[in-house]
Amino acid sequence: MNETEHILERMMVLARECGERMKNAETLNVEKKKKNDYVTDMDKGIQETLISSLKETVDSAFFIAEEKKNAELTDGEGFIIDPIDGTNNFINGFPVCAVCIAYVKDKEILCSVVYNPYMDEMFHAIKGNGSYLNGRRLHMERRNLESSLILVEDSWNADKEVIYSHAVGYRCIGSGELAICFTACGRAAGFISKPIHIWDYAAGKLILNEAGGVLVQKDGKDAELIEPNSVIACHKEDRELFLAIRQEAERN
Repeated sequence: MNETEHILERMMVLARECGERMKNAETLNVEKKKKNDYVTDMDKGIQETLISSLKETVDSAFFIAEEKKNAELTDGEGFIIDPIDGTNNFINGFPVCAVCIAYVKDKEILCSVVYNPYMDEMFHAIKGNGSYLNGRRLHMERRNLESSLILVEDSWNADKEVIYSHAVGYRCIGSGELAICFTACGRAAGFISKPIHIWDYAAGKLILNEAGGVLVQKDGKDAELIEPNSVIACHKEDRELFLAIRQEAERN
């Protein structure tokens, strides 16, 4: 087992342990950060656990995480963490939320984990060695868009009705990382976001890429790890189509 595989194994164990804490939570201390944006004691506690435990695995690591002040991504090795992606879902008992961890070195994602404890679904990927859902390798196939769903952010400032002229419909599931993973495993043809934080897409980016998809930013280039970023997840052959759908919806 090489170093990256060892780190990934530790990330998967931690994600599962933290996911169990989410499932077993009895009471939550909920704080309002800003309109429609909340944090719980569980978010903070899981983040503290992940940082302290991963620091033991990579003692020189930096950490970029949702519930802390962050510097810009730099060279060196570290972790990008969203302790609970989909906190509003979590607060309301809507079982679409996940523990998300990406291990990066010199601004390149080497492995990542997205774990939804309610569905017991562990997505993971290691650069150059594929992406997996509960141990099953993902191979993204191009979907017939007319009969497929497109996932979106609920506050994406666009005419979402445009999507009905291209696809069967759209859905907002309230978790950017899971929306990217759902695209990677074929549950949707794509995902279109508003500007989202780096921890909302970093882990899913590698999972999508290793399955055969692309994460694209507004200028049409492959998405970089910048904060924030507006991204599209889709099959590699649908890049131009999804960019056109985004432009049409935002123009309207």
